[in-house]
Amino acid sequence: MWDDLSSWLSWMGGTHMQLLEIEASNFRAYEKLHLSTVPSGLTLVTGPNNAGKCSLLTALDVAALWDSEASYGRYGANPSLRVRFSLSEGERISLLTGRSNVDPDPGVAVAAGDLEWVEWQFDQVEKKLIPFQIISPLKGKVRVLALLVREGSQYAVHAAPPIAGWDGNTLQANVGLDLEAAVLAMSKPGRISSLGGLLRCYLRWQRGYFHFDPLRRSRAREVPLASHTALERDGQNLAEVLLHLQHNDPEAWTRLGEHLEGIVPDVGQLMTPTSQGMFHVAFRDKMNGVKFLHNLKDVGTGVEQVLLTLVAGMSSSAQTIVLEEPETGLHPAAQRALLSVIQDWARRGRTFFISTHSPVFLDWASSNVIEVRRENGASEARPVSSNREEVLRALGVRLSDAMSAERLLVVEGKSDELILQKWFPRLISDPAVAIIRGEGGDSARHVDILAKWLEQADRVGLRKILYIRDRDELPRRLLKKLEGQESAFLLPCREIENLLLDFAVLPSHLAKLGAKNVPSSSELEGRTRMVADSLRQVVVMKRTAWDLEPLRFVDNKSRDRMARAGTEKEGMIEEVISRIPKPEAYAEFIRDRWDDNEQQVASCWDRDWRVLAPGFELLNHVYKEYLNRSFDKVVDGPILAGDVPPPAELVEIVEKFVR
Repeated sequence: MWDDLSSWLSWMGGTHMQLLEIEASNFRAYEKLHLSTVPSGLTLVTGPNNAGKCSLLTALDVAALWDSEASYGRYGANPSLRVRFSLSEGERISLLTGRSNVDPDPGVAVAAGDLEWVEWQFDQVEKKLIPFQIISPLKGKVRVLALLVREGSQYAVHAAPPIAGWDGNTLQANVGLDLEAAVLAMSKPGRISSLGGLLRCYLRWQRGYFHFDPLRRSRAREVPLASHTALERDGQNLAEVLLHLQHNDPEAWTRLGEHLEGIVPDVGQLMTPTSQGMFHVAFRDKMNGVKFLHNLKDVGTGVEQVLLTLVAGMSSSAQTIVLEEPETGLHPAAQRALLSVIQDWARRGRTFFISTHSPVFLDWASSNVIEVRRENGASEARPVSSNREEVLRALGVRLSDAMSAERLLVVEGKSDELILQKWFPRLISDPAVAIIRGEGGDSARHVDILAKWLEQADRVGLRKILYIRDRDELPRRLLKKLEGQESAFLLPCREIENLLLDFAVLPSHLAKLGAKNVPSSSELEGRTRMVADSLRQVVVMKRTAWDLEPLRFVDNKSRDRMARAGTEKEGMIEEVISRIPKPEAYAEFIRDRWDDNEQQVASCWDRDWRVLAPGFELLNHVYKEYLNRSFDKVVDGPILAGDVPPPAELVEIVEKFVR
């Protein structure tokens, strides 16, 4: 059950049912509620106290069929809820063919959209919110796969026969059920054999759902000696799982300790001491050579929340994790470290919903942020887009709190961040480092302005900024400017993907990814050189285009001059028109720049083609030729970076930055 963190990506790669969205009406504090998952995998829910955050997360509990004594109806109204999931290609084919363990080779039925999604619909029956209908697209229409109906004092479930041979219309009745049996028939395999395959998918998702509330219900003091292999979905048996890990899975136990130390350093050594049939969870530290034990309940609720999150994340079954206020009891630095781990898991396919008031967790760059507000007696959940400052102020957060990092790392985009994370994991996960995506183009001209602003704002003088930038879209003026900035580092190539063109590594990497005809290093380099040669003119053209900077017909000096001279309309027109270059002269300027760039590129092409040609285009050609698919910067870049070492000069400047 316990997987190495590096294997999560391969495990999660779309092989199981995934939550898509939830819609609810008259559900607790909400008249209407819509909640969708996002590609980043991380959704943050924020808002004032008693606004409806807990009610929103409770909708996820209903989807996972958690028992609850709470009333779901809003002011006595009848609540309803629908939950939509996607099925993996393998699951769809298995259900449509009636065979298990089939290869995910798409057929005609799958291409037509059959079972593209499956939806469970819930309604209130006998004061319980239960699934009463299952629907899915099949044979060109949305079909009812199962329907729960009341028949006098009993219930019946009308279910589709095995989908593989179903006509899409006729349902088979399963009668004489009490309510509990009917609910089980709609949600667990075993009651109705024809639904078994679909319900096994649903059950797997339910078992991968965890929800940890702020009360931290786990047992940690004087627990009867017992070893559990799986964490309960609310985390109550954390102690028993920790005992199992320490004594049965030393590798997982070591990894857990390393991650815990990275988030809450100096908390001590995690242990599960036993005595007379009982044990407890504790941390051991030393003072003046004497060892002391501190129970988990005595070191703060934040440490317990971190442990719950780490243990759930290290479980191969964990798929959807809900955390309520994980910042409670944690220092901002520890919050950032925990957030970094969560972001990494989310990128690997896990889904997180987190309620928070913390400015540290309100990380706009990699998260979907939902603001919950209560208006006119009803809660509303709205995605946060442009009103972020308003959200922070509503939480009582100062803007300075949201910019409390000691170091700012500015990168060009998402793929740059992920590749740097693979090369320098401690840099990216360092709680003292905030990452800003500065985007490409001419935005690099602002790097020195940002550094000056920080210098003025940070009178202590401890905040650093490092700007790591591609060279692909920079005019000469800006290249010279950035090369003179201590806070900037220009990659020694066109773009970061060029650094991944290691022909000693690529053949084995392609083989690992399943390439059938793996080339030798020299063969691969030769074929890639041919592609680069075909792009040589593009290199010259782009260089020339960036030499043609935007023409400014009015600047500060000319404005001041015209103001002092009292220039009127015609005078201003004459002044501006005089700055417009003559077409013939400008055409000659372009020719000169092209010829100059062409000569420069030709003089060093044989030596530097690997760093001058567009790295993404070269890798894209390699992947298409040997793997029959395109190169994905965000997905494939970090994986390849795991096999290719970073350049020494980049290592040197990063080490200087973090010191």
